[in-house]
Amino acid sequence: MQLRTKNPVVYNDGMAGNITGLLTGIIKNYSRIENSYFGANYLYNDEHEKPKFEGSFTLNTRQEIIDTYDLIKGDLPAYDETPEPDYEELKTLYAFRLKMYEELLTLNPGLLITDIEIV
Repeated sequence: MQLRTKNPVVYNDGMAGNITGLLTGIIKNYSRIENSYFGANYLYNDEHEKPKFEGSFTLNTRQEIIDTYDLIKGDLPAYDETPEPDYEELKTLYAFRLKMYEELLTLNPGLLITDIEIV
């Protein structure tokens, strides 16, 4: 699974400046240490699958993990109706969607978090 903008968005492409297009977000890897750290590395591709930029995000405390879960839990399916590995992947993707939304919002002030979908 990965993330994709439903509509073209404006993003900074370095020396090329601001570009408008669809973006796909892919989690490259992630790690969780007990219940007090979560980190993920990600990659954004344009609509032609050309890599655009990479980044990472971390939740460095148990409280940050809890707070993020509180923000995304309404989007998650029922735990008892979803295989556990899929549920964990969805939690990661919804946390990543928050990060993608925050990064795109400055250049796209009308963007809604629901404009970024899981595919």
